Amino acid sequence: MEFKEKVEQALGSAISVERAILVDDDGLIGYVISPDFRGQDSLTRQGLIFDALRSTASPLSSDEVNQVIAVVAFTPEEFAVLGPELPDLTPLRS
Repeated sequence: MEFKEKVEQALGSAISVERAILVDDDGLIGYVISPDFRGQDSLTRQGLIFDALRSTASPLSSDEVNQVIAVVAFTPEEFAVLGPELPDLTPLRS
């Protein structure tokens, strides 16, 4: 299983992921869209994400968790408005 797939699995085991846009390019960055983030501030959202990654149910090793650089949390409504304005996450090199 690829690193990105492990991250998606870990997130999906703890959060109702509507969509995940993740790029592994010398560390993983991306966006996660979930209705579970409604009514939560940024700090709480990040806590949910990293709790999911560090969970005993997560397929990620501690070294892999440390390779997750940034995963930004959006509600579906926020992503509908902000998504088109977000930077492209396509890796700079192939």
